[in-house]
Amino acid sequence: MKSVWLSLSAGGIVRLLKSDKDALRELSAAIASEPKLRLAVINAVLADVAAKQDLQQLRQELKGGDSAATTGVERGHNSNKTRPSAA
Repeated sequence: MKSVWLSLSAGGIVRLLKSDKDALRELSAAIASEPKLRLAVINAVLADVAAKQDLQQLRQELKGGDSAATTGVERGHNSNKTRPSAA
């Protein structure tokens, strides 16, 4: 059987995947099943997720209050730090 090579750009591949929902779903499942790829996707999403503390700080800023004192920023708290485990 002859193999056929298509010359596609990255944009062309994306357009094809968007037009074929089954293929897109299959690709998504393949990415999710690979631990390293899944971790890369999770890290990319988490970078854009607002933490509860971020939202509290924004509310205070919009109200015109002192957000740093209210949210604990001055005390060295950081929502990006890992939480201590229960011992």
